[in-house]
Amino acid sequence: MRAFIRRHYRDLVNGLLFRPILITVLHAALAVLVVVISRHLEEPLFSRSADTTRAILTTIAGSSFTAVSIAFTVTIVTLQLVSDQFTPRALRGFLGRPWVQLVAGCFVGLVLYCLVALGMMRDGSEGGDHGLLAMVAVVLAIVALFVLLVFIHRISQSIQVSNIIADLVAETRTALDRHYAADDRAADGPRPEDDDGWPRVDAEEAGVVQSIDLDALLDLAADADVALRLAVQPGDFVLAGQALARFERGAPAGLEPHGGVAALRRAIVRQSQRDLSMDPAFGVRQLADIAARALSPGVNDPSTADHCLHWMTAIFAEVMARPRPTHRRLAAESGVVEVPLRPVARLLRTAFEEVAVYSADNPRMRRAVRRTLERLDGVTHPTHRPALAGIRRAIEASLDPPRDQGLDSGLEEGEDHPRRTPCDS
Repeated sequence: MRAFIRRHYRDLVNGLLFRPILITVLHAALAVLVVVISRHLEEPLFSRSADTTRAILTTIAGSSFTAVSIAFTVTIVTLQLVSDQFTPRALRGFLGRPWVQLVAGCFVGLVLYCLVALGMMRDGSEGGDHGLLAMVAVVLAIVALFVLLVFIHRISQSIQVSNIIADLVAETRTALDRHYAADDRAADGPRPEDDDGWPRVDAEEAGVVQSIDLDALLDLAADADVALRLAVQPGDFVLAGQALARFERGAPAGLEPHGGVAALRRAIVRQSQRDLSMDPAFGVRQLADIAARALSPGVNDPSTADHCLHWMTAIFAEVMARPRPTHRRLAAESGVVEVPLRPVARLLRTAFEEVAVYSADNPRMRRAVRRTLERLDGVTHPTHRPALAGIRRAIEASLDPPRDQGLDSGLEEGEDHPRRTPCDS
């Protein structure tokens, strides 16, 4: 249940509906409140006739419709630009930014405020009790215009590739810290070796593992007195019939008094797309996509790819500076749950393999990839050196095609090769 709530909460706050609708409803409530207050004022605060107030509200409502249409058009164009030039996987994070949702809510809410106020005004009243409605509408319009200016400024900043990369790096670092963080519920005792004969629970349908509710699984394991070893982790794509979990101790039948196998399946949330909050490899994947797309002939922007490499170097310098666990084994009373963690070697492959392949024809990027590996080698903990050596061998093989041997032997850009003459080239 907690994972279900968290999942739908993330879908709400990351979409373009929940916060704008909430702000719109607050504007409507404000209109009702101002109407009620204005009817009970003994002395009007702002003397305005009903016709003047209607004219003000109608003008503000019409201009707000125009402004919100412009804002939505700019947003859609920006989303298309981000999707085409960088990666479509960054759209979810863009829509989740509060300032994008704030501008939609302010203008739609202002329109609704005016409509509600117009609907609740009394026909034929000419006193000053309507002036408060008009003044509040003017104040809200000024605030909305200020929000629109901030929106235009922020959206012009957000489509710069350096800012997109910086946001992804920050989210990825947070996800990595959460992924590898120690847990005070760590289980004691020996860890049994894997056994293919253990009872298992399979997935009923295909999907991407978006999140895992460890608290729910621990409660289930404690109540049923079982030891579970999960076979998937956030970011994995599972097929129908693929194992979700195995039982080191106990069996699926032991779960029946506590919600059954269905409770275990509900704790492993599967959706159609990945989510960065519990899947740090998804952030690394997006950075690699931006770098690979920048190296494509259609974009041809090696500076962006080099910028991505710089930041991926910073991320992996932190990850590889100390040992990282390969699993998290937790206990609650007599129940045990073990969750696999993303191996550093897989993260390295995700980050650098494709970028290296697309860098094979670009001397500058070949040097950048080698520089990245050399810098990581200087900070890598001994436990990660085999993984780094393996990815380094694979990348070196892809960076040294026979036709280009000797092109990037440490020379700076613009230098002639010592064994070549101008006639040779």
